[in-house]
Amino acid sequence: MSLQVEYEKRVLVVDDDIDFADSLSDALSLHGFEVKTANNATAAKEEVELWNPQVAVVDNQLGATRGVDLIPQLKERSPQIICVMITAYSVIDAAIKSLKAGASDYLRKPISPEEIVRSLNNCFDKVQLQDRRVRAELALMEREAKLNAIMDNVGEGIFTISRSGIIESSNPAAHRLFGYDVNSMTDVNVTTVIPGGVTALEAAADIKTDDFSTAGWTVGRRKSGEDFNMELSVGRAMFNDQHIYIATMRDVSERLRQQAELQEAKTEAEIANRAKSEFLANVSHELRTPLNAVLGFSEMLQTAKFGPLGHDLYLEYANFIHDSGEHLLAIISDILDVSKIEAGKLVMQEDEVDVSRLCDSAMSLVKGRAQGKNISLIKEIPDDPPDIFVDPRIMKQILINLLSNAVKFTGEEGSVTLEARVTDSGEFRFVVSDNGIGIAEDNIASVLLPFGQVHDIYTKNHEGTGLGLPLAKRLAEIHDGTLTLTSEVDVGTSVVVDLPAARILPKSA
Repeated sequence: MSLQVEYEKRVLVVDDDIDFADSLSDALSLHGFEVKTANNATAAKEEVELWNPQVAVVDNQLGATRGVDLIPQLKERSPQIICVMITAYSVIDAAIKSLKAGASDYLRKPISPEEIVRSLNNCFDKVQLQDRRVRAELALMEREAKLNAIMDNVGEGIFTISRSGIIESSNPAAHRLFGYDVNSMTDVNVTTVIPGGVTALEAAADIKTDDFSTAGWTVGRRKSGEDFNMELSVGRAMFNDQHIYIATMRDVSERLRQQAELQEAKTEAEIANRAKSEFLANVSHELRTPLNAVLGFSEMLQTAKFGPLGHDLYLEYANFIHDSGEHLLAIISDILDVSKIEAGKLVMQEDEVDVSRLCDSAMSLVKGRAQGKNISLIKEIPDDPPDIFVDPRIMKQILINLLSNAVKFTGEEGSVTLEARVTDSGEFRFVVSDNGIGIAEDNIASVLLPFGQVHDIYTKNHEGTGLGLPLAKRLAEIHDGTLTLTSEVDVGTSVVVDLPAARILPKSA
């Protein structure tokens, strides 16, 4: 069965009998062949070079030239051309000579159209097979070229290694990695560059199956004798019934050095941070003792416990001393809490907490400051909110910090709102919002960092350490919660604290 040909079927008829050549051309054209004729050897060779026919039908008697001598000349110009010899003489010796000269078939005149068409179809089957083979060879060459380009340009060193440990091929990166030139690595035992040899390959990669590969670590050895740490990825493949190793390598000495330096710096930073936290905790603790005395004695002066002070200014100064002491005590408490959190020493005492009472208690502690600025304190809480399981002191401190911050940065006759509710996603949410000076979007991240108070025309007249928001955030996080802040300058700020659903207690029946 003939193969289907989808391209032009070009046939050159070479015969010095012009009438025969023309009649044969007409007959072949009717069968779908594209045909040209040549009546001598010179014309035939020109047509082969210019027209490039796939098949030539050559008469053996071309005047002074024999077809058997012309066929090699045509193949010299077009190596893939297929030749069919035709002759009016049935001489076996001529047939043998034509086949030896390169003809693929031998036909004797007179030739029936069916006979020549059948022969040509066989020839074009061969043409198609040749074309497929050429395309396959070109595709293979292209794949090999791409593979070689990849091997030549990839940054990792690559070896193929026999089961006996002989390096069969390597890429330029491998030569650079180990300090060898191109030709000096082939047929070298892998122990020359990887001291552990095949055992090291298998140990580093932990090969268990033929197609398994993984990354490991081993020691490489350069041509200079220098050893270095190397990341190794190894697999096995089968070629020509033989197992080979495919090893990919890279020098990680610098990376390991940087990692060691980074770890050392991290350890030193952690030690310094712990030392700082312990120092702050110790200093804060030591400051509280004399500060308690300052507050105690200033209260005695405020109440004139042991008699009149003698002048109104003394009472005013006593009030200043007491207010400043309370402010300083609040700062010390914040610093102490931050230090405890960073040192991992803050211990929570969790308990069932009534949300309404918690909110009332927190709001009562900022009520005086709010009234002093004619700020409205608004509470938006459901009539019967569920209880939550938290540390009551810490949770109260979170709300106090947020409310105090809101009051501090809200102008005269503004408003501060505290909301508490269960969200649609099942979390318990506290929201403290105000219509104060707000925070620029670029500064929001910094105000959530310890001591990250924003200094600009909006805040330069407000005292504080910048610990309120960061401390509230950290205290929310140790409850497995989150604190997020949104704000707009001259519009206001909203701080949301979300606690996980697991901290909401079911209502009793």
